[in-house]
Amino acid sequence: MPMKTGSKKILAIGIALMILLSFSSGSLAAAGRVSAPEINFTDLGQAAWAQKNIIKMKIRGIVAGYSDGTFRPNAQVLQAEAVIMALREMGAVTESGSDSSVVLPKEFGEDIPAWAKESVAAAWRRGLIKPGENNFKWNSPANRAWTARLAIRMAGLEQQALGESSQLSFSDNTSIPAWARAYVSFVVSKGIMVGYKDGTFQPNRALTRAEIATVLAKSEKYMNLADVRRGTIDDINVDNIIIFDSSDNLFRIYIADRAWIYKGDVTAPFEDLEEGDVVSISLIDSNVAGFVDIDYAAGDTGQNKPDGDYVTGTVVKVNTDKDEIRIEDKNGIRATYDVASDADFIIDGHSNPDLSDVEVDDEVELYLEDGDVTLIEVLEDSGDFVVGVLYSKNTDNLTIRVEDYGGKRTTYTVKSTADITIGSNSNALFEDLDTGNPMKLTIEENKVTDIVQGTMRQGTIRSRSTSRNEIVFKRSSGSTTTYDVNPDAIIEYNNRALNLGDLESGDEVNIYIFDNDLYQIIVTARP
Repeated sequence: MPMKTGSKKILAIGIALMILLSFSSGSLAAAGRVSAPEINFTDLGQAAWAQKNIIKMKIRGIVAGYSDGTFRPNAQVLQAEAVIMALREMGAVTESGSDSSVVLPKEFGEDIPAWAKESVAAAWRRGLIKPGENNFKWNSPANRAWTARLAIRMAGLEQQALGESSQLSFSDNTSIPAWARAYVSFVVSKGIMVGYKDGTFQPNRALTRAEIATVLAKSEKYMNLADVRRGTIDDINVDNIIIFDSSDNLFRIYIADRAWIYKGDVTAPFEDLEEGDVVSISLIDSNVAGFVDIDYAAGDTGQNKPDGDYVTGTVVKVNTDKDEIRIEDKNGIRATYDVASDADFIIDGHSNPDLSDVEVDDEVELYLEDGDVTLIEVLEDSGDFVVGVLYSKNTDNLTIRVEDYGGKRTTYTVKSTADITIGSNSNALFEDLDTGNPMKLTIEENKVTDIVQGTMRQGTIRSRSTSRNEIVFKRSSGSTTTYDVNPDAIIEYNNRALNLGDLESGDEVNIYIFDNDLYQIIVTARP
């Protein structure tokens, strides 16, 4: 019978992309050749809330522990120590020297120890500290107001911060020094620092080592760091992942032995990584990750999800293996929900429905209890699609006979009000349909309600992207075109169903195109 799919088109990123991955000759060929450093501080439990950030900063070499195996997360940070960490974050530290020829402004003090002197000089040259401000004292605690300014300067955001009006709503606003207000306002707006539960900012409170590690970690996203990669997972292999950044550059990243992977504030196994996850990666070699932070799961926006209430939206993904459903609300915000094992389902036409009966593009209402979905009601299903070639048509009784690529023919009745699209003509008539052309039919209540006449083309696969649901198609002339692939498109080879990820460069294919979107890919030969 003609091929059926279960969802309507979801647009992927519609840009042509040549997948060219190049790595330096010194890059490691596999993760097994390198291991992430062991981190076994004995006292991280004293600041469990900051454990992820401490580990990340340790792997990147920004913070260090003590010889007794402790990190001392609740110890205060001196201004000189904070400056050294900021320089390390910037990749510009030179703190180990003791050159007596280094001359510093007198305002910084004359008793700066040798271990800090060159770093203080580097911080001065880079504008992290300035003598005219008269508030740098190497052995004074780094308080929150002073650290807010340091973080903004470290991230290169000072001009932007000073150019915006301060928006402070803390109950202790009057205790924030005038010189610090723009920095505090901006650092809070960027999520680098936050206030306390009682509504205060406490600008004069000294930062702890756990807190400075967190400030440094949250500043990363605003900095162009050589050892940090940010992007979206495009493909996952046995020991590596491929990500694309905001400029669509692709990078293959191997996952080191003992690498730390975090999903939120919880460690996760490699198997929890998914195509489409947005990640921040700390490199311990040019293409080897020692730390992977899943900023948010594939398609999510990190929005808070309501509890004990109804949520409505359009289904964008169903994962029956993990009992998860992802929906997009009317504002375009996406979120993933865990479905309880005993959840109930209401779906018209299904006597004993379960999660597998929920399809992409269904309009649904979810009921949440204790964070889990306990009821899913499908308000409007997406309809079924049929893809095939028009073999014949009967204008008297409005029927069409469609042939699948295997040669089997099926007859369908077309509703008199059916929408028919041929090329750019969205008001075509039944009589305008041409036999021999591919058709995409929408079936509702056993009748065709929508017909799109498409195009069949022959060529080869140049590349494919599973996270973007697209292929780069090469014609016999040598020209290439990028096509969006419908999330539930039929892909087959020798009567065997394939996934998009199974397609290989060089596969010879027949593709069925509707509105520049692929609904069927038939592999006719493999290299």
